Amino acid sequence: MISHEALWTEFVAQRDPSLRERLILMYAPLVKYVINRTAVPIFRPMTIEDVTSYGIIGLTHAVDRYDPTKGVTFETYAIPRVRGAIMDGMRESGLFSRTDMAKVRELERTVDALLHELQRFPTTAELAERTNMPPREVERLMLVSRTTFVSLDAPVESEDGEDRGMLRDLLADDKSPNPVEIMEEKEVRAALIQSIQALPERSRLVISLYYVDELSPLEIAEVLGVSRSRVYQIHAHAIMELRALMRSKLGHHELLAGVRS
Repeated sequence: MISHEALWTEFVAQRDPSLRERLILMYAPLVKYVINRTAVPIFRPMTIEDVTSYGIIGLTHAVDRYDPTKGVTFETYAIPRVRGAIMDGMRESGLFSRTDMAKVRELERTVDALLHELQRFPTTAELAERTNMPPREVERLMLVSRTTFVSLDAPVESEDGEDRGMLRDLLADDKSPNPVEIMEEKEVRAALIQSIQALPERSRLVISLYYVDELSPLEIAEVLGVSRSRVYQIHAHAIMELRALMRSKLGHHELLAGVRS
């Protein structure tokens, strides 16, 4: 049986469609992995099959553009591209419109204001009343806010479509550590720890199960005895509350880069 390395070598040399199909089938489980690990909420009328098809598109592009000589595993290269394709597909489907983004920003400003007034994270009902939105819409926008979070692992392309690697690759990469950056990183970490400790118990548990124990939303749902959609809601509330708490603690930083969605 041909090894993965030999298959990649042969495909890169020949660009044979049959080899391309073999590689796509070989790495297809990555799509399911990405969907589970990013806790992608499925909004009607979208189905899990729709989301999976977007992921396969991203996987196909990754297979076509991957260069094995760069010293990066295909999994590392492909995962952010699969995730990006899923998010692009959901945006193109009208689920994440510019109007949604404007509403998310309004919701986050309202969260900050109520957090200052109430000295706690506002409830969905309180947010709905202040923003004149139905509670269901507030919940949906919280999911949108979490899902559209920008990652430093997002793929970057030039205007002509050329792959330029990941966003983190384009940032300055000084060999010597910057004392100011080290101090700020410690400050952000301390604020993040304090913010997590301030979360409600169930939110802390979901954050721990998701990021520390690396359970999928379905597995977390089984642990808590709730539906997967409820896990999405708890996670979205926790992420938005973390953002708000950290903005209040570190208003001079670009905080959204510090809390992963």
